[in-house]
Amino acid sequence: MKFLSLLASVSSLFQETSATKCTALAMSGGGAHGAFEAGVLWGFLKNDDNKDKYKYDIVTGVSAGSINAIGVAAWPIGDEDALVNWLSEQWLTLTSPNVYKNWALGIADGLLTKSGIFDSSPLFDLLTRRLKDAGGVFNRKLTVASANVNTGAYTLFNETDPEIVKGVLSSASIPFIFPHQHWKDRGLVMMDGGTIWNLNLVSAVQRCQKEIGAEDESDITIDLIVCGHDGLSGWEDRDNGYENYLRWKAINEYHSGLDDIFEFRQAFPKVNFRYFVQADRDIGGPLSMLDFYNSSTWEQQTMGRTDGKAALHMGEGLVGKEMDKWASTPELKEAYPRIGDYIS
Repeated sequence: MKFLSLLASVSSLFQETSATKCTALAMSGGGAHGAFEAGVLWGFLKNDDNKDKYKYDIVTGVSAGSINAIGVAAWPIGDEDALVNWLSEQWLTLTSPNVYKNWALGIADGLLTKSGIFDSSPLFDLLTRRLKDAGGVFNRKLTVASANVNTGAYTLFNETDPEIVKGVLSSASIPFIFPHQHWKDRGLVMMDGGTIWNLNLVSAVQRCQKEIGAEDESDITIDLIVCGHDGLSGWEDRDNGYENYLRWKAINEYHSGLDDIFEFRQAFPKVNFRYFVQADRDIGGPLSMLDFYNSSTWEQQTMGRTDGKAALHMGEGLVGKEMDKWASTPELKEAYPRIGDYIS
């Protein structure tokens, strides 16, 4: 009987340790505020003795998050410390002309004859060079999301797609600001994925289950980074069309960001939301989304480093627990009608 009991214990231990774990990273959009995400990753790696926690199997990104994601996915698993140094350096040396330029006839050309007021082809060239420098090989599974202009569908591109760089450019094509991406061979016209969802968590879970082999949701861990602040800064009426548009975008994200994450958690309650990081204060005005110079983005990087470190000190799973607490406490719901009002 003792032998059978011991055998049962060993079998149970084997079942527990043989379960396939999967760790994913999901990053949101936000233009040049993507520098904040690079800072958060740096804050994680430089302040945690257990570097193995950040051996991400899956990386998902939307808009600016997709730009960071393609870089993360190209680095070998186990080389994360060097990865965050490299990613920080990319943002340090980035400039706005690396990302976009005026059309031949200026902004008027973009307004009247193009689908965006700026030409984003420099970003395509930059990402192509970066991927070539990395050997053109992905070491992690990557999913970037874009919105189909014709159908409104949330459309995904992954690391197996030979045109993944165009997929990233599609994901980052902020409506009105940058032109739609036409995929004539596939019959697609694509715009910024944040038009639908600014954070792609579903793909992280699905790819963990189907391709990594994490059969149970509890074997899936996700770190979430949102390059924005769940609040709105003061505003004055501006005689500037694209600044007004970016303000509208900020308001839209303010009302939908944490609500989307909360709904996802209700659908996948067993998934481990390890760290959720968003800026603890206003990350910059609307036009700062288009300012890719280090004079602007370095402050966002340093903010991200501080917030990443703070997330470690607060502990794992904190935001998930707070969401559950809000959902189960009528008094909290009455005091804080929006989940974002409570979490922030």
